[in-house]
Amino acid sequence: MTSNLRSYRLRARRWALAVICMSLLASAGGCGLLREGRAWLYGLEAYIYGFPLIMMDLTKQVSTAVPTAGEITAPVNQFSVMTKYADASFRAVVRTGLDTLFATAWADLDMEPLVLSVPDTNGRYYVIALFDMWSNVFASIGKRTTGTRAANFLIAGPGWQGTPPADVNLRPYPWWPR
Repeated sequence: MTSNLRSYRLRARRWALAVICMSLLASAGGCGLLREGRAWLYGLEAYIYGFPLIMMDLTKQVSTAVPTAGEITAPVNQFSVMTKYADASFRAVVRTGLDTLFATAWADLDMEPLVLSVPDTNGRYYVIALFDMWSNVFASIGKRTTGTRAANFLIAGPGWQGTPPADVNLRPYPWWPR
């Protein structure tokens, strides 16, 4: 199932729940109940929107509260790199592939952007997925999207205004506007 389909189904369930609740409250006949129902729905919407942000922030705090990089934890703007395959008892990542090595980093882009340098992998498959705080992949660097040659990629926050270095690939995807 694609992520778009999952997202659509989640939104459809949310709206169905809202419609059912609003109809029940409207049939109850009281204006006070209708206002309370709206408040409840706004609270539900805030929870659905905000809870992932809280969980990601807690995950970040736990993952980055270390002085040096390790197998699954590292300070902000540093990679943690797995050096051996996980066994069946590995629980740091939900539903991990047992034949996959992971490297993770939490990027702080408030003050300045980061440049991610990727070496030439000589045709070997790799992927670097960039996630937002709702765990949506907003960009993907790897064999399928950017190729396997060595490259530098600028990762900047939405408010960054500056001049990127000359050797940075600003268009990792051919369809991105110039």
